[in-house]
Amino acid sequence: MQVLNKVIEDAQRKANTHIVLNFDQCNTLFLVQETINPREVRLTENFMVKLDKRWCDYGKFQKLHMPCSNVGVACKHAHYEYRNYIHLMYTFQSVSNIYIGLFGELGNKAYW
Repeated sequence: MQVLNKVIEDAQRKANTHIVLNFDQCNTLFLVQETINPREVRLTENFMVKLDKRWCDYGKFQKLHMPCSNVGVACKHAHYEYRNYIHLMYTFQSVSNIYIGLFGELGNKAYW
């Protein structure tokens, strides 16, 4: 879960360097412009974000099912809750279900 928190914090930090150029409230469609990011050596770009489709030109949103910085600035601009766009597979309950059945019960208290 610490890695997940770091990814979220990093995306939110990067979102502070982005600007929403255009917003279509009916379609939850955003045009987001990156500004210069000193940590990355690449040209700035514009990205389309479609929140209702959970889609962004950048591609990270679709691949990881985790909001990228473009989605973060779109949510902030429209006053939407960022966490609503984090896939349910990242919840604590979902992650803990992975371990069900992997560990047997220790019957003898001496093994505790």
